[in-house]
Amino acid sequence: MLKPRPSVLELKDYIPGKSIEEVQREFNPPVITKLGSNENALGPSPLALEAIRKQLQFISHYPDSSWCKLKAAGEKALGLDASHLVFGNGSDEILLMITGAFLNPGESELLSENTFSEYEFSTHVFDGEIIRIPLKNYSYDLEGFAEALNPEVRLVFLCNPNNPTGTYFSHAALVKLLSKVPSDTVVVVDEAYGDFATADDFPKTLNLIKDGCPNLVVVRTFSKLYGLASLRIGLAVAAPALAGSMARVRTPFNVNGLGQVAACEAWQDFEHVKRSLEMNREGMKQLRQGLSHLQLRVLDSEANFLCFHLAQSASEVALKLLEKGVIARPLKSFGLDEWMRVTVGTKIQNQHFLDTLKAVQQEPHHFQPLPSPK
Repeated sequence: MLKPRPSVLELKDYIPGKSIEEVQREFNPPVITKLGSNENALGPSPLALEAIRKQLQFISHYPDSSWCKLKAAGEKALGLDASHLVFGNGSDEILLMITGAFLNPGESELLSENTFSEYEFSTHVFDGEIIRIPLKNYSYDLEGFAEALNPEVRLVFLCNPNNPTGTYFSHAALVKLLSKVPSDTVVVVDEAYGDFATADDFPKTLNLIKDGCPNLVVVRTFSKLYGLASLRIGLAVAAPALAGSMARVRTPFNVNGLGQVAACEAWQDFEHVKRSLEMNREGMKQLRQGLSHLQLRVLDSEANFLCFHLAQSASEVALKLLEKGVIARPLKSFGLDEWMRVTVGTKIQNQHFLDTLKAVQQEPHHFQPLPSPK
């Protein structure tokens, strides 16, 4: 009997957040609020939608495999030459491209515990070994990463802000780590949520690349702030030598035509970006205040979601919420059984979530607030 490679047997299915269709089918609540997948509640840019409408007549054609318009838009938006840019079918493909380009079988990758699962997935696909670094106070421990470096480590994956905790590491901490990483080890900083960060000391990763950092790759996405999750547009920024190697392992026509034109317009719709960031700031305040009134511990976040603690299985609480039409994300798949993640939505959506969580909290024999940390 033909068997797959052993590493394939180690692959775990990705567990996505519940969709509106699933909840409608399973529970049929009168109203559904989806705050489980960190999407932009305002939707995509109107300019992006208009570009898609104009592009529809050309969907019988293959998309531009060289990403010419995307590269030109990226040069303008990021202030970097196009030779630094690589695009993919979502940031998930970008992660596979990085691993496929630089990780040999048996070599190691450093990644954190309680973080995005696709780093582990890509490592197993290419027969790599994983060294896990625990979180420290629910944040990335970059000193722990530095201590774990060894000659077999070829890749270092960092998520900043971290999914699912929302916590971040500083520019100084990243620079310190980079100074200790061998020149033949690639450091990947996944900034899927970096567009939302407001901390003064949040890393200025593009400046590091502009200054010539040879082994840094910054990964970004159009799925979050720009509201194009369904079109799957990911981006990597790196030194030209790294970017060129990554581009060699991509599939032809890997970025669809509708996504390419939409991303170009989304990048320059500054009004939509401004509105999205304002909604996020106000929504973060609303959710944080509401969760605090429910006496729940909430982590600081630089993303478009909040991570909070429950005193029992978050999966059980999430099921109660689903029955009442609210989709939030229990974090068992991230190794955080008693934690939940909620996306910032509109004011109405946020209040629906808070009111529903309060109702669930008041049900007998369900869960109690977490005692204040000592």
